[in-house]
Amino acid sequence: PTRRSSDLLLSSQSLFEPFMRGSSESQIVDLSGGYAAYAAERRAGGHEILKDTAKKRRKLERERGRIDFTPMSASTDDFDRLIAWKREQYAATRQTDIFAAGWPLELLRRLHARPDPTFGGALFTLHVDGVLAATHFALCGGGVVHAWFIAHDNEFSRYSPGLILIDHILQ
Repeated sequence: PTRRSSDLLLSSQSLFEPFMRGSSESQIVDLSGGYAAYAAERRAGGHEILKDTAKKRRKLERERGRIDFTPMSASTDDFDRLIAWKREQYAATRQTDIFAAGWPLELLRRLHARPDPTFGGALFTLHVDGVLAATHFALCGGGVVHAWFIAHDNEFSRYSPGLILIDHILQ
């Protein structure tokens, strides 16, 4: 399924169409049947992204070392590294550094520190041989994980650590 509009409304919410300024698609991953069912559906649809990601994971382990995935990480060091990587990315691509205003960063810090399973932030990390390779900060609540910020160490780019991390999150 996909969503549309710059406000990320579901395409079925036609009541809001007169107020839309544009549309775009974003992916929704439905894991209600479990990861195995999702993977089978992707394969049946001719998508090889999970197979390719598994190959990259094996290559990363073979060439660089053990992979450790941490869901719901409380590490402030890894959180700070994510923010630094995003700020570097914003500068390199000449995008607005949303953290410069101060309050967005404070909001993320508070969400990260909130251990409430009904709503809060979740930091997911992927370490390779003890080195942070990729990290993802998401909003979580009510059985939904909404991707928000993801970044990786450019040293690991050829292995697609962000995709490997997302696959771990889905599993």
